[in-house]
Amino acid sequence: MLLPALVIAQLVGIHAADGDRAQVAAAVQGCEQALGEGRCSAAPEGAGESRWLAELRWRDAEQRHAHVRLTRSDAGQDEVMSRDVEFDADDPLEQRYRALGLIVAAYVIASGSADPERETPPDGELPLTDAPPSDPLPPPVFLATDPEEPPRGSPCPPWGVDGAVLAALATDDGVGRLGGSLRPWWRLCDRPLLMLAQLRWSRGEREELSVSALGASAGLGVHLAASSWPVALELRGEVVGEHVSLQARDAGGERTEADAAWRLGARAGADVLVWWGGGWAVFVGGELSVLRPRLVVDVAEEPRLREGWWGVGALAGVRWQASR
Repeated sequence: MLLPALVIAQLVGIHAADGDRAQVAAAVQGCEQALGEGRCSAAPEGAGESRWLAELRWRDAEQRHAHVRLTRSDAGQDEVMSRDVEFDADDPLEQRYRALGLIVAAYVIASGSADPERETPPDGELPLTDAPPSDPLPPPVFLATDPEEPPRGSPCPPWGVDGAVLAALATDDGVGRLGGSLRPWWRLCDRPLLMLAQLRWSRGEREELSVSALGASAGLGVHLAASSWPVALELRGEVVGEHVSLQARDAGGERTEADAAWRLGARAGADVLVWWGGGWAVFVGGELSVLRPRLVVDVAEEPRLREGWWGVGALAGVRWQASR
């Protein structure tokens, strides 16, 4: 979820339409750490008698890429500062808000339009501050942008490719298959809806029995991500077309029978993803397939290999998400 926040400065007021109060308070604390106590505060929506207006906006669901836009509106001026800030995945969310408050205050001070209130200490003494102690802030990464350039970060809509190792079991005789899967996907901007396509191949052998399958699928899913954790859950449903080849031999190896057919059906699955940064994630998942028709290979008038109408599978792989 994107959590926009408005920061208004001479006194700096912070408004977050959908944000947590603790997160807004952290941004206020970071701002006051630079400007002085009482010069920054949470502000209701539309508070507009201050000198500066700043907008803080998260550009991705993981809340690692923030965009800061600061506008000076007093005395008929229209001065704009635009910055992109990138945080590490393991930075606490409140620390990120505190760092953004510091960034806004630092720019206001650098503009020369607001000096932090400080008492002048006697000679030889260190200056005192009323700002409450806080944990060290993670150093944000600044990405220089032109004021007219749109914010950069994760693309919208997000898209990427998954590559996975596949293990499947679909025969009544217990012949498992191993293979691979390639899965491009797209996700709507600021929405959990996921669109995907998939191409996979697998093969398995056991004694005199062998099975191979080549299939393609397309479907929809839901991407559920926690704002403060680098973990996501995806639920998906797909329409599947799969070409299956079966081969069976008798115990002496003198007679071989085979069958092959296209099978159609549906597949439902769930994947758990863990992001480690730079647009990369690892995932594991499970799935259940229902495909028809059922295939049977007879050798010497005895059924030797049966591909049932249902099957189960497991995947483990890597996801790459594009960035710009």
